[in-house]
Amino acid sequence: MPSDDSVTVEADFEEIQYNEININIKPGIKNDIGGSVIAYPLKVPKDSKEAEVNLYVYPKEGYDLKSLKISKVSDENDVIEYIDTTTAQGYSFTMPDDHVNVEVEFEEIKYNDITIEDSTGGKVIAYPSRVRVD
Repeated sequence: MPSDDSVTVEADFEEIQYNEININIKPGIKNDIGGSVIAYPLKVPKDSKEAEVNLYVYPKEGYDLKSLKISKVSDENDVIEYIDTTTAQGYSFTMPDDHVNVEVEFEEIKYNDITIEDSTGGKVIAYPSRVRVD
């Protein structure tokens, strides 16, 4: 291009609209949350089709996941199915064309202790010393 010619370039940009993922962890009996949840990505462009969102659930020591509910913000009764990804505490779902609520509840793991009566002539040791109650 000759150096005396000028060129004008025009561009129009528009803001990308997103559907967001809101995470709500219900407190337990002791007002303890019992764990954490991370969503990736946290928001998905509205025009994305079939975008997959991964949820990573991390119970604190002594806790398990009790419930996981994913629903549209516009309709709490429109529950979204999720898949257990068989990775460590991993779940995934297909993002709808709406904002999403993720409700999570953890529960404290309950154990029964094993008691051994005193005996004569020998020693009995229980291992483990407690058993998980399911």
